[in-house]
Amino acid sequence: MGIVDKEEGWFGREDEVGNRGRKLLAIIMVAVAALGFFILANLLDGKALLMGDPYVIRFGNVEVRPGRTRVRNLAAAGYDFSDLSLGRPSGDGDEASCVYSEVYDLDAQADKKTVYTSIILVKDGQCVALISVVNEKNTEIPLSECKINSVAVCPDYYESETVSLEGASFGQLSANTLTKILGKPRKVSEEGRTYTWERGVHRVILTYNEDGFPESLKTEYHNF
Repeated sequence: MGIVDKEEGWFGREDEVGNRGRKLLAIIMVAVAALGFFILANLLDGKALLMGDPYVIRFGNVEVRPGRTRVRNLAAAGYDFSDLSLGRPSGDGDEASCVYSEVYDLDAQADKKTVYTSIILVKDGQCVALISVVNEKNTEIPLSECKINSVAVCPDYYESETVSLEGASFGQLSANTLTKILGKPRKVSEEGRTYTWERGVHRVILTYNEDGFPESLKTEYHNF
């Protein structure tokens, strides 16, 4: 019978146990990492579902996605920004309108966590839409970096015939048309003049006047 070095035998078994332990730990770490990645991916998907996709409104070929499109994107497309109070009357009678010759300096700093309302989107000195913009950050940023928060259009706005929402032109919009495109409204006012659709934190509001014609169309991002 051979002689075994007991100390060497124990070291051998300890090395074997140690190797098994390291392999098991590696397997556990890989499994935990995979599980963490899976959970994170689902959380991100869940957040994306919660946020929803913006309703796309277009001015001709210019696309606006509230909550994503920035002021600088519209500025690059040839639009200016003015204040509702800065409009100057032009014309007489039915032809009267407001001209917006004074426009914002887009390098001006926007306050942190602030929504700016009553902003006129301007083209050729005319009102294209009434918008709001938002600085969601905890620091000041240039106005150009703010996001478009809402867009509202009326039939008498400049070039309203070029406006479309989710592919439907403004002139063809109705509650029935939008229901076919967007699905059943989330809310209808008691008098049946205001229809609201929602997709996550994004919203479309169609309002009729007393004569039963579309009075305004608004799409907004309401996560702030």
